[in-house]
Amino acid sequence: MATPSKVVYSISGDLDGVTPDSEVLAKQIVVAGLTAPDYINTGADQVVIVFPVTLSPAEKATLDTVVLGQALPDAKTQKCNAIDRRTQELIDEGFVFSGRTYGFSANLTAFDLLRADPGLAYPIDYDSLDNTSVLSLANANELHTFFLAAFNGLRASLDSGTALKTKVRAAATVADVEAIVDPR
Repeated sequence: MATPSKVVYSISGDLDGVTPDSEVLAKQIVVAGLTAPDYINTGADQVVIVFPVTLSPAEKATLDTVVLGQALPDAKTQKCNAIDRRTQELIDEGFVFSGRTYGFSANLTAFDLLRADPGLAYPIDYDSLDNTSVLSLANANELHTFFLAAFNGLRASLDSGTALKTKVRAAATVADVEAIVDPR
């Protein structure tokens, strides 16, 4: 009796550079009730899967769903990572206070927490981000006002990233994820 030849399925979709994990994909194919594949090769926009048997049209549709379903979590992770990188860039750009841009600093938080401490010596000097000027904070009220500007700037950057990532989490398809644009 002749051994059946291997059957190759090539799935091209809007994977948009997302490469599904081969091992996870193989497990998901079996969990979906399909025959275990002999071989999987994943690429940027194409997945090639070799099966020992021919799949029915319904099984092919299930296979498409499994492959694209694996791509969705990867697409979401990549999009969220890109949003996080942009959020960090915004944080690195600093915040504006009295017409000058200043960098975020852990020291600023410590100073604000200690602003009423009689041991904290004033004025406190804070260099602008581009090092072209120095802001001299004369008392606890000025320090707190400066801290609030920094905190609000930081929070705006973080909140804008959170809003975008909420959209990513709600996306139902890879195309939905890719349609989300970070305008910041």
